[in-house]
Amino acid sequence: MKILVTGADGFVGRYAVRRLVSSGHDVAAMTEDGGSPDGVPAWRADVRDHHVVLRVLEAARPDALLHLAAIAFLPAVRRDPRGAFEVNANGTLSLLAAAAAAAPQARVVVISSSEVYGKAGACAGAPLTEDRPLEPATFYGASKAAAEHVARAYAEEGLDVVVLRPFNHIGPGQAESYVVSSFAHQVARLERQDGERVLRHGNLDAVRDFLDVRDVVEAYERVLTAPRGALRPGAAYNVCSGSGVRIGDLVSRLAGRAARPLRAEVDPERLRAVDVPVFVGSAERLRAAVGFAPRFALDQTLADVLADARRRVASPDSSSPAR
Repeated sequence: MKILVTGADGFVGRYAVRRLVSSGHDVAAMTEDGGSPDGVPAWRADVRDHHVVLRVLEAARPDALLHLAAIAFLPAVRRDPRGAFEVNANGTLSLLAAAAAAAPQARVVVISSSEVYGKAGACAGAPLTEDRPLEPATFYGASKAAAEHVARAYAEEGLDVVVLRPFNHIGPGQAESYVVSSFAHQVARLERQDGERVLRHGNLDAVRDFLDVRDVVEAYERVLTAPRGALRPGAAYNVCSGSGVRIGDLVSRLAGRAARPLRAEVDPERLRAVDVPVFVGSAERLRAAVGFAPRFALDQTLADVLADARRRVASPDSSSPAR
């Protein structure tokens, strides 16, 4: 298939491009600066600019689009919620309008977020299903909920658009600003210092659903390539493990891999104002539709993340993590 990936230079985008190329697909990228991950053909385009995006789709003529471009880092969204809405909601509108005009037969996979559930997670006694009401509690979640509504409207117009809601995904190369990567980098630095070694953390009692990024992009490929009829246009599908892990357990598992003993201590600045105690998704709808099931055990992922953090700490200029 000819597959166009927006946001291809981000953390997940690079993994997605690599996965799709290795599967034999004809992959092209659309990035804000025209950068070409893994050497695939790339177009420079801002997803908010409908006319530029339309020209890209007219040239690319893709069989499928994977729409990853977004402002996803929550502090950045809080600093500029208007800008986040422009990219996350209006950028999705721009891309879908261009797809309807230039690639109406293409499957468009819009990547949303579990953040759209928001406060619904607080009252969920069981894993969150896709039928739960959307109650976003963050600007990011609200911007993604708006993008989902746009996607459903285009599905009603006949576009083959599917929405995916990934939960927390982790893996080697993720920016240190994200929770597991942050813990791993702290461990990597503490191993190299003398004196007291203190790993700082926020709320350890929160329970979250983590999935290896390599599993995430496998799910994306399965959805991109699924036969017509396997997925319902306009429908949303969770991308998750279906099981929860306490943050304190993650800290213990990473600290247990440290080469030197360390202790953990709460850092008030790491505590979130909005923190749902348990936030776990149901993976059943996606499994039934495309047969997806995670392959990477959490301990393997944590070992890989820590090994990557050690490498980056030892040689901070050797590589830059993807966004």
